[in-house]
Amino acid sequence: MNSKWNLKRVIAACAIVLLVGLYVATLIAAIFSAPGKGSLFRLCLIMTVVVPVLAYLVIHFLNRRP
Repeated sequence: MNSKWNLKRVIAACAIVLLVGLYVATLIAAIFSAPGKGSLFRLCLIMTVVVPVLAYLVIHFLNRRP
């Protein structure tokens, strides 16, 4: 298989793992009423948009590489 496809899959998998980790951390902070749960929730909301956009941009520019 082409190494470019493997790198795309690794980038996508890393983005998914990062988002799932953020969601789990936010859920745990909400359940145990951690003191920083508000800022963690805001971070999770921002990263929900930023991580997929960054992953898309990296994969898009990876396609332009010869």
